Amino acid sequence: NAAPPVPTFTRTEDRLAYFRWLAKTDKKLAPFVPDATMRKEIVQTIWYEARRAGLDVAFVLGTIEALSRFRKYAVAANGAIGYMAVNPAWVSRIGNGDVSTLMHSQTNLRFGCVLLRHYLDESKGNIHNAVTKYVENNLGLAPGNPQVAAVVNNAFAAQARWAYVDSATALR
Repeated sequence: NAAPPVPTFTRTEDRLAYFRWLAKTDKKLAPFVPDATMRKEIVQTIWYEARRAGLDVAFVLGTIEALSRFRKYAVAANGAIGYMAVNPAWVSRIGNGDVSTLMHSQTNLRFGCVLLRHYLDESKGNIHNAVTKYVENNLGLAPGNPQVAAVVNNAFAAQARWAYVDSATALR
């Protein structure tokens, strides 16, 4: 459980914008994760992994809220694990085979973001189809299952709540 990646910025404006986003997101996450240190680590890791996978951070935050409500040790009925409800079968396909690594925050978030990126690419950029495939495949639900639509709808509603507009740069 290494510390989360710390971003580096070439421009001061980008660094300040990141810190403003971090402060605002930290406040929004407080009801889900009361511990400030843990919250900071989660937010930093989500930001890093979302950006690494080329995903919108609000999209990832909304997906996590819908899948696990930010519970690190969440386990779904089919055995999907962690923040991103990653199906353990993925560990043998794209990981080292050790399912316990999904309990490590950064590993769980990396797997989830890589899978979301995969489904987004497979869906040719259709975000709704990507989240639907993610939910079906990771939660082991059949296409058309009403639970899939409920989770997908919750993810998009949550994404809207996690959206962030930097007022300092919006004024320019």
